[in-house]
Amino acid sequence: MLSNLPTMDQLQLVISQAAAPAFILGAVASFLSVLLSHMGRVIDRSRAIHDLAESDPKKERLKANLPQLRLRARILHRANASQVSASSFPKKPRSFMNSSTAPGSCNCADVSITCTSLGS
Repeated sequence: MLSNLPTMDQLQLVISQAAAPAFILGAVASFLSVLLSHMGRVIDRSRAIHDLAESDPKKERLKANLPQLRLRARILHRANASQVSASSFPKKPRSFMNSSTAPGSCNCADVSITCTSLGS
């Protein structure tokens, strides 16, 4: 009966592989929140500049910042798209090293790199 119980190493591996995606998803979500917050501030600032009256003396000085705000918005948009695509396609963790192989060698059955590129 006790022979069917998993070993401590097996339990540790199962728990670590089950918990890792949750931590990664949490990190992706918090980073996406930060990016969206920055995008909101860029948009608010751009709208505030455009809403200023033409007679306002600050408008010309602030209009000089619009190209920089556009660049920031473009960079943030690309970062948001990258974050969403990264979180949409999670990859299953792969172990490139077979536990039965010696250090410095690898199990190359399912990888496209050669064993010599891993080094010892």
